[in-house]
Amino acid sequence: MTAEDAVDETQDVEPTSRPRDVITESDHELIKIWSQAWRYPGMRNAKVMEVTGLSVTRAAQRLNELIDMPEALAAHPVEVNRLQRIRRKVPATVTGP
Repeated sequence: MTAEDAVDETQDVEPTSRPRDVITESDHELIKIWSQAWRYPGMRNAKVMEVTGLSVTRAAQRLNELIDMPEALAAHPVEVNRLQRIRRKVPATVTGP
C-alpha cells in the first residue's frame, strides 16, 4: 500500500458525526418546543425526549449551542432572540472550583 492509496481510502470514508454548525430538522423542532409556553415543565421535557430522542440535559446543552448560531437566528429570529433574553436573565447556578 502506498501513501497515495491511503489518501484515497480516507476520502471514501463518510464522517460519523455531523458538523456542529449544521442545523437539523430535530434542532428546528427543539427550538420550537423550548419557545412554547408550557403549563407544566414535565410536559415540555416529555415532548423534547419524544421528538429529539435527547435527554432533557443534553437537549438544553444543544439549545444553548443553537441559540448562539447565526443560522438558527436566521431561521427562527423571534424564538432565538427570546431564548437568548431568557438565558441572560437566569443566573448561572453552577460554579466551578
